[in-house]
Amino acid sequence: KRVQAQLNIEYNERIFAAIENSREIAELSPNLGDLLVAQARSILTMKSIAEQLNENLDNHLKTTREKLIHEHPIKSKIARWIDR
Repeated sequence: KRVQAQLNIEYNERIFAAIENSREIAELSPNLGDLLVAQARSILTMKSIAEQLNENLDNHLKTTREKLIHEHPIKSKIARWIDR
C-alpha cells in the first residue's frame, strides 16, 4: 500500500510539473496551470483525509465490537444488541 502511494505521489508530481510548464495552458490563461495544480492537490488532500478518517472509524468500530463481545459474551450473541 505504501509503495503504491509513493508511486502515485511521484506520478502526480510529474503530471503537475507538466501542467505548470505547459505553454498551451499558459496561452489559454496566465497562471491557469498553477490554478489547476492547486485544485488537484486540494482534491487529493481531501481524498487522503477522507480515506484516513474512514480507516480510523473502521478500526474504532472493530475494536469496540471486540470489546463488547469480550465484556458481554451473552448479549453480544444478539445481533440487534451488538449492532446498536
